[in-house]
Amino acid sequence: MLAVLDGSIKPNERLAKTFNLCTTCRWCTERCPINIEYPTRPPNLRIDIPKMIENFRADLLERGFVPAKAKEILLNIKRTYNPWGLPSSKRMAWTKGFTAETLSDKTSPEAFFVCCAYSYDVRAREVVNVAATLFEKIGIPFVTLGNDQWCCGDMALRLGERGLSELLAEHNTQMLEKYKIRSLISLSPHCYNTLKNDEIYHASNINNMHYTQVLAEKVDEGKLKPSKRIEKRVAFHDPCYLGRYNNIYEQPRKILEAIPGLKLIEMPRNKKHSFCCGGGSGRVLTEELPYHERPSIKRVKEAIETGADVIATACPLCLIMLTDATKSFELEGKIIVKDVLELVSEAL
Repeated sequence: MLAVLDGSIKPNERLAKTFNLCTTCRWCTERCPINIEYPTRPPNLRIDIPKMIENFRADLLERGFVPAKAKEILLNIKRTYNPWGLPSSKRMAWTKGFTAETLSDKTSPEAFFVCCAYSYDVRAREVVNVAATLFEKIGIPFVTLGNDQWCCGDMALRLGERGLSELLAEHNTQMLEKYKIRSLISLSPHCYNTLKNDEIYHASNINNMHYTQVLAEKVDEGKLKPSKRIEKRVAFHDPCYLGRYNNIYEQPRKILEAIPGLKLIEMPRNKKHSFCCGGGSGRVLTEELPYHERPSIKRVKEAIETGADVIATACPLCLIMLTDATKSFELEGKIIVKDVLELVSEAL
């Protein structure tokens, strides 16, 4: 791979398709026996493999080696400011049956950043309505940027389109400044990571938390007390961008353990060794592998082998990928996939 990146091997269409399969999950760096992510050439230089992939994709993009589905995602973002390609006016469609407050009609120092997946995907959209109701119950108004919000830029950045990601970040930063937002609660680990760690948002200086961090704090403070029993065996699936990228492992588990009757179990691959769902870097919209080769299928089978009734996760892409996997190979009905927010809401 290094030979490709330093230019000694020229890219071609087959190579472009191969690199498109990478979800930038960082699993390769965790399992590498020689710790390739941390060489010291030159001293103190950290080589970030996912960033190398992003840079390689940027080079492929300039040379025209872009798989059709990846190109479709980027065109969707350019035209409609979201990877799904749906109108910006539909971003708040999740509010059907629910009165949502946006910053266009209310002033608030804190807002929720609702990612494109939660806004536009039919399954993930169910979670946002639950989230809004849940946070209102514990005293945190669910105020959003509404249609003024654009995609955070995660998919564009991972696919190598840095210019597009910078455009999105500039717009969102301007909106945050316009409404004088001082802190954000991100529902998606991908938004959380991009807003917190990627250079395109460094100028915003926004305090950003993932929703599991907020809910775990409320559990510690005694302000979140699930009372209804959920007699289920629940396996928590660690999202790559929540865990390996940001070391958030204990908070979602603390939330689940606070639910009476719920038995939290671990899959063999968990926490920093968690197995990717396969949805990162736009793969949630470009999946091309045969069903039996998809990471999501392997992950669901792994959960079933633990005897779990439910797979819990805290990422819309994981929710989408794993839910789709349960519908394949007669897995549907044997196990159900839910967001942590849905389980907490059921227990209140």
